[in-house]
Amino acid sequence: MPSIPRSDLDEEIFATIRSAFTARLPLKGQGKTGCSPIFVIGLPETGTRVVASILSRHPAVALPAENGTFADVLCKVTGKAMIDADAIRRIVGVSADRIGRAYVQAAYRGGKGDGLHVVEEHALNFLYVGFILQALPHARVLCVRRGAMDSAWNLYGQRLVAPFDCWGTSTQEAARLVLLFQRLMGFWRQRFPGRIHEVTYEWLTADPETETRRMLAHCGLDWHPGCTLPTIENDIGRWRDCAGQLTPVIEFFAAHGITAD
Repeated sequence: MPSIPRSDLDEEIFATIRSAFTARLPLKGQGKTGCSPIFVIGLPETGTRVVASILSRHPAVALPAENGTFADVLCKVTGKAMIDADAIRRIVGVSADRIGRAYVQAAYRGGKGDGLHVVEEHALNFLYVGFILQALPHARVLCVRRGAMDSAWNLYGQRLVAPFDCWGTSTQEAARLVLLFQRLMGFWRQRFPGRIHEVTYEWLTADPETETRRMLAHCGLDWHPGCTLPTIENDIGRWRDCAGQLTPVIEFFAAHGITAD
């Protein structure tokens, strides 16, 4: 039997996630209340670290404890070293409260969810949005979005964690991840309306105070003057410097209704 290409195996994860949430919510019971962790998600190298840095400057926000990521918790619950399609299937039917409590124990220093919000910046958490919102009903999710071409170009050459390490090996693979990301985020928005605040990176850099106020409001936080945009390199539109070699990516996006911006 011929081996299945890695990219096809990775796409299986996306299909398995959607299947788990299509009919009814997959976790059992109610999740862990009494805490409001903040999750900053998006594609790698698209501005998630900038957004997390802004939020972490608020006096009511702290970084999670080491080894306190949501993915770490899912790995422990499933007994898997990484989250693949089989791990997703193992999560179905697990207690939402169990996962939520395990996250609070791992991420919050002292194991208590009250007091400070923790902000977790782990871009690939976009895969686990449904599990996050079930296990932690009061969690706040901010999804960083930027232009498709910049997203693909910034992904190219990046070393991603397994099993997603093939996505940065070529511009075409990076473009396919952008497409899968957009489709999955569309699914999450329909499944959990109003629970995900989208941060447009280009808008954030153009008008940081307005966009930061919106981010903080979604997180239930008041404005704080310390939450200013850190100095960052203006790399918006950098892909245009190499537009000649990105023609296949532009054509791929056009074929799937994505604007080459």
